[in-house]
Formats: sequence, C-alpha cells, structure tokens
Amino acid sequence: MKNIKIITSEYRIYQKEVRIFNARFVSFVNYFLRLHFDNKSLDKSKYNWLQPEILAIGPEPGEGVTTEFLDEFCSNIEKQKVDVLGVSVYVWNKIQFKLVCQEVKKRFPHIVIIAGGPELDAHKNPNFFKDNWFYDYVVYGDGERAFTTLLDHLSGQNTELVNVVSSDGTVYPHQVFTDKELMKGSPYLTYKDEIKEVVQSYRSMIIKKYKRIEHLIAIWETTKGCPYTCSFCDWSSGLHNKVRFWGNKKEPFINDKPNYAKELDLFTDIGFHSIQWSNPNVGLSPQDSEIVDYWCKLKKENPATPQSFVLQLSKIKKELTHQLYKKMITHGLEKRLKFDVQDLDPKVIQNLARPEIPWSEHKVMIREFIDEFPAIAGDFRSKINFIWGLPGQTLSHFDFNLTEATQLGMYSNFFYFELLPNSPAGQLDYIEKFELKHEPIYVTHLQLPVDLKHITKDILNEYFTETNLVTSTYSMSRKDWFVGIAKSYIYKRHFFTTMNRSVDRFVLNFSKYQTVIDQMYDMFQENRAIAIQPEHLLETSLYHEIRNSIDKITQEIYS
Repeated sequence: MKNIKIITSEYRIYQKEVRIFNARFVSFVNYFLRLHFDNKSLDKSKYNWLQPEILAIGPEPGEGVTTEFLDEFCSNIEKQKVDVLGVSVYVWNKIQFKLVCQEVKKRFPHIVIIAGGPELDAHKNPNFFKDNWFYDYVVYGDGERAFTTLLDHLSGQNTELVNVVSSDGTVYPHQVFTDKELMKGSPYLTYKDEIKEVVQSYRSMIIKKYKRIEHLIAIWETTKGCPYTCSFCDWSSGLHNKVRFWGNKKEPFINDKPNYAKELDLFTDIGFHSIQWSNPNVGLSPQDSEIVDYWCKLKKENPATPQSFVLQLSKIKKELTHQLYKKMITHGLEKRLKFDVQDLDPKVIQNLARPEIPWSEHKVMIREFIDEFPAIAGDFRSKINFIWGLPGQTLSHFDFNLTEATQLGMYSNFFYFELLPNSPAGQLDYIEKFELKHEPIYVTHLQLPVDLKHITKDILNEYFTETNLVTSTYSMSRKDWFVGIAKSYIYKRHFFTTMNRSVDRFVLNFSKYQTVIDQMYDMFQENRAIAIQPEHLLETSLYHEIRNSIDKITQEIYS
C-alpha cells in the first residue's frame, strides 16, 4: 500500500494583531482530491491517504527555506514513509516548492512527486521538466479526476489519463470537471472528523513552535471557475470559463440544511476566525444570496461565527453584490471596505478584457458605502486596490487613480503587475501587442548589514535567495514604472498623516521629490533591488538621508 501526502502552502507571514500565518490558510485541496478518489477510484486498496500537511516555512520574514527546515521536513517525510507527494503550486509559493521538492527528490528518488496549480505550464512549455526535473507529473486544469486516474494508472490499472503531463513530455487530453453527482457532495462534511483533528494539530504546532496566538483562516469553495477572461488572471489556468457549483441547489431542504449551511456550522464549531470564500464573483450566482443570508443569521445567533476574509465581489450586478456586501458589514462579517478596480481608465480596462461599470457610476456606489459606514470607511484596512504596470498605463494614470480614491477618503493600494504564465497576458501575442517587459527584481524585506548604496553582489547572494525574487511587468519605461512604485511607497509612508488632507498637494508637488527618487532609481538600476513595504524601503533598505529627505519634503508640502 502506498502512502499519499498532500502539501499546501501560502508562504505569507502576517504578524500583526498577535497572529501568525506561515501558511496563511488551512487549505482543503487534499479533501477535494480525496472525495473524487474515494468515489471513483478503480482500486482504492492500493493507497493510504496520510493527513494533509501545511508547509510552514520560516517563523520570521526573510528566513525562507533554510537547511534546518529542509532537514526537518525530509525527516518527517521519511518517518511517514511517503510514496506519493502532492504539492499545490501558486505564484506565491512556486520557488518554495522548487527548493523543497528538489531536495526531497535528491534524498528520496523513489517518491513520486505530483504537482498541480495555475502557476505550472507543463502542458504548453516543452522545457518545463528541464527546469523542474524534480516533478514526475503535473496536473493542469481541474485536478479532481486527473489525480484519481493518475493514481490508478500508477497502481497498474488501465485508465485514460486526463489533465496530466508526464515528465517524458506526454500531454494527456484536457477535460473540464463537471461531475454533477459528485459535486452534490461536500469534502468538508465527508471528512469533518479528520479536518477537526488536523486543524487542532496545526493550532497546537503554531503555538508550540512560534509561541504565538494563531488566527486561523479557512479556504471555502462553493463555486468552481470564473466566466471572465481578465488578462492578468489565471483562473482555471486560462483553459476554460465554465462555472460549476458545489451542493444541490434544486432539492428543497425542508427537514435538513443545504451543504453550505452545514459547512458554515462546521467552520464555526472548529473555531476558525475567518473564512476566505474563494468564489471570485460573489453575487453572480443565486446561491450566493442564500449563503450570505444564512451566514448573517448564524453570526447573529452565534458571535463566534467566523467572519469573512477578503471578499471578492462580482464585477457586474453591482447593485445586488453591494447589497450583499452591506448586509455582511451590518452583521459584523466584514469589517472593512475593499474595492478591486485595477485602474480607472476605460482604455486600460479594455486592454485587460475586464468587465466593469464606468468609474463615474462606481464612484457613486462607493460613496454610498462611505456615508453608510463611516467608521470602517476611515479604517486603514479599507482600500481601493489598483495594479501598477498594466498595459497602457502611464504616470498620469497613477496620479488620477490616487487622487480619485483619496478624495473618497479611501486608501489607495497598488499591487505589482506580475506576469502569470497561464494568464492571457502571459501569452506571446499579448506580450508583443502591448510590448510588455518583465524582469526579475530582488524584493528587500531584510535588515541588511549595509546601506543599499554600499551593497555588493556577494551581499546580494548571501541575503537574497530565489524566494526573494519577484518578476515585475510593465509596458512603460523602467524609470516611469519605478517612479510609480516610489510614489506609492512615499504615499504609504505618510498615509496616516495626509489621508484627511488634499492629495492634490501630494500629486502636484511630487516634482520636489525628484532628486530623492533619482537617488533611489540609481541604486535600483545597479542592483535590481527594491522593497515592497514602505517601512522596509525607508527604514531598513535605504539609507537614512533618503528617509529624512522625504519626511522633510512632505512636511514642507503640507505646512
């Protein structure tokens, strides 16, 4: 009998509000794969599913995948006698899994490593296994049936593989997972006893290892897929846009509850603090309204009901989605405002193939939220999210986005535009059409032994590993891209003191920062190193003269 171990990781560390996530979420990938296997496998007797594991890497920012961690991880793999290792790969953990899996394969070449996730492009990249030799198989697209048929194949059964690429380069046909009978079930409810055990074990491990109180967040899937084709997104690996739903929506529940209600009851019983509802378009399905109503009812009856974490509203039907959002805020399920707009220019939005209502209409709706919920609107966690570096953007777009959001009293948050290999923007024709440039940069989040102006290649090699590399993407000049990044960081640094003042002053007087920005850019040009948080950029990575100059200029602008 072969032992199967599924590993997941978010590799994002949050240490505020006395909480720590080294995995950020308790992921249930294992149970979705297992539900299909237990119902559809031709020979279940050949495999034993070990309890899933969350890949916890480094208790402090910057520690990354250390030798000590690899030794401990491989020791556990050996003790558990793992035969098949499954890893769930995304843009935020791709490098971590590369380091971990290549070490596992070196020490235990007999272990079959199966990888899945939207960040992998083995199905269209002929050089994939040359660079990722440690993976034996890659599942692309929906993984439920693919994983089952592959396990049966490995045990000697005559199965037709789907959504799988083998290390010899064979790409098996793609198929969308549409098993309606199976999707009437619930992985959460089917394996609820083990889930409770795993969560308790994880909670105990975090407290014991890091001496912290953990804030547990569960990923909750009620909807599979997204009907849209936004160019920056790789939902369903860009392979299809079919939307499917878990649970039976048509059956009348008279003496019983629907699955989503039982699942929310379960998460409350387990003691999750928050739930990330992975639905990318809350409000698009009629079931979403039912879910929100029950969740609000549960919260009213039981204050321990988990709140929502990072809700993703539908890009259309905003009247309905905003009503659902307001209902969740009123019942204490959401405690901040968040609107994802990416950019406010209709031409940029058109380049993204993103469905969106005009900003003039959306702005009125956001104003209604602010007027109705002034307390949370003024919370620093309430924000309008943009992406910087999108095709067609210029520095004028940055200024307009910042001004419009801040005039609403909302914090403007700017993400990097990262090129995902399975997104529409990751395809060659799109890259050529918009003349996209993408290059690796070092992301500084460490206390360096010297100022960046004195940094050397040896120091970069010592203090920066692959885990610190981010690939930036932009269609403007590198200097303009960097100036936008610098503007966002200076804005973040002074957000708490300037948010209630006219941001126009900041935008109109930004030329006063030019000498400082030129200094920062010269160092970036030489080292390709930049920080992703303002406190790191201005307090640890760059010398104090720059920080002090920025503070002085800002004081002059607002004096």
